[in-house]
Amino acid sequence: MDLTAFDRKHVKVTDQFGETYTGVASFENIDFMSSEFGINENCLRIDDDLIRESIITSVEEIEVHGSAELWAENVILRRFTPEDAETLYNQFGKDAPEHEFPGRNLYATPEAAKETVNRFIEGYSNEQFYAWVIDWLEGAFGTIGAAVCPDGHVELTFHIVPHWAERRFAYEAIQKALEYLTENEGFSRVIARCDPVRTEAMSMFEKAGMQPVRSHLAEDDHIDQVIFEFLTSFDHRPQSVHFTPVFRVSGKKVSFTRSIAQNRSKQVRFLTVL
Repeated sequence: MDLTAFDRKHVKVTDQFGETYTGVASFENIDFMSSEFGINENCLRIDDDLIRESIITSVEEIEVHGSAELWAENVILRRFTPEDAETLYNQFGKDAPEHEFPGRNLYATPEAAKETVNRFIEGYSNEQFYAWVIDWLEGAFGTIGAAVCPDGHVELTFHIVPHWAERRFAYEAIQKALEYLTENEGFSRVIARCDPVRTEAMSMFEKAGMQPVRSHLAEDDHIDQVIFEFLTSFDHRPQSVHFTPVFRVSGKKVSFTRSIAQNRSKQVRFLTVL
């Protein structure tokens, strides 16, 4: 049996003793198993269980929906647990910059963080509820979620610990969520909104394959949001994208043009008074 075919897949494993294991499988090769555990055969790991190849009788991929656990190259998107409330309060509740949570900060106090986490956990019974903690070997460093809108598209929300902003691990989480929402859940359009001052976040949306398509004006006529979009019909290979929303500042018409190359680390902005 080729166990490598099931690496990072949602599977149901049955062994010769009639035990079943369900979850995301990780393939562990014989070299690793021999050096770490003294086991001279390949294994599949599901959660804390190591299942040896010699006792596996069947492996089948299973269909998943909703907030299924997702594995990218360096990060895992997993469901919230009650223990996350304290971590998220410490990361996002204490002295959070105003632009980080332009609306209500869901983690502003320990009580608010606990209420938010509990609400997310309750939502997992809905197969169109999407909320994940972004995790890796050193622990959680952000959250990502998606809300299904009335017209059938999905809107992403995304927050990471500030010192992770320029790390490639963060964009992997967005990319994995986009892949899952479109390929597994069947959504053809995903959008995200970003405050222009969050330049690192905008760069990560772009690197993940989302395209900036328009801006949103606040009541005082300044751009308070840039709207990003991911369509399944797009060619998401690295490319340059230009968009020119027009708005007014102090009675003068101004054109805001942005030139973007997805895999560049820097973007150039131009403000031109017409």
